[in-house]
Amino acid sequence: MQGLTAKDKELLDYLFDYCRYTTKQLAKALRLPQQTISYKIKRLEEQNYISRYDAILNWDLIPLTKKLYLFNTKKPGEIIKKTIKKKPVHSIHENTGTYNLAIWCFYKNKKQIQEFEEQLPEHKAITINKTTVSDFTHFGTEIKLKKPTMIPSKIKLDKKDISIIKHLSSGRARDSLLQISKDLKISYDITHYRLKRLIRNGYFSRLMPQTGKKLGGLRVTQAIFELKQLNESTIKKIKSLAFMAMGGYSEKFVYLHFMSENHEDYLTKLDALHEIFKENLESTEILHWKELHLANRYPLEYAL
Repeated sequence: MQGLTAKDKELLDYLFDYCRYTTKQLAKALRLPQQTISYKIKRLEEQNYISRYDAILNWDLIPLTKKLYLFNTKKPGEIIKKTIKKKPVHSIHENTGTYNLAIWCFYKNKKQIQEFEEQLPEHKAITINKTTVSDFTHFGTEIKLKKPTMIPSKIKLDKKDISIIKHLSSGRARDSLLQISKDLKISYDITHYRLKRLIRNGYFSRLMPQTGKKLGGLRVTQAIFELKQLNESTIKKIKSLAFMAMGGYSEKFVYLHFMSENHEDYLTKLDALHEIFKENLESTEILHWKELHLANRYPLEYAL
């Protein structure tokens, strides 16, 4: 991949695995001076290989309905303008592909769903019931560091927990504890305890970098597969895919998010996915990120 050295790729994979690894930990794992690690991270950010660091919430622990809306519209800007300030809206992606606009929403009840959907133009709606993640390393690096143990377990969230989740999910997932404490005006000790508890109880599916639009060939793809039926064997195979950054599924739909370095790499990964689904596949929708208008805005007040 043009512009990236072998060590750059290793570093990116460690950050994809867990972006809160310290420069000291990364220096030890990559056998480089700590100063070099800091320089490389800064350069990856400046060159837009990394646009932000996001904490991806474990949706399964939040008692909200999650729906994805797909639009094939000539005026995506109008839909974005009308929906971006709506409370249930979690993310808005403008894409190239069958559908040029995708909007994720989190709802607290059926009435809220009905009120929101009444305002929408023609669309395709998909409900996602469960999420799935794999041990994602885009470049196939063997990770030698041990990230914190994350065992999904529901805990009672309060306003401090939610403020920490929102801070990390707004592109600040690599911020130091001191910076988080300062920004949220919460004591360092409380910030440390709350964040450690959230991570330990699996409230984040992944803490990872988001790639920039001008990334040299690394394409972000969202693939939606409609199946005749979905069984545990298929779900297990999906979870085994190292190139799968994250995903979700319902009774007949599978939503996956992956990256590819070039067209050949993209086709190889798509073939691997089709091999899993085989004759069980009804349809495939492919969406490539063009513009990210909103990301990871969680309406967690609904869960209090």
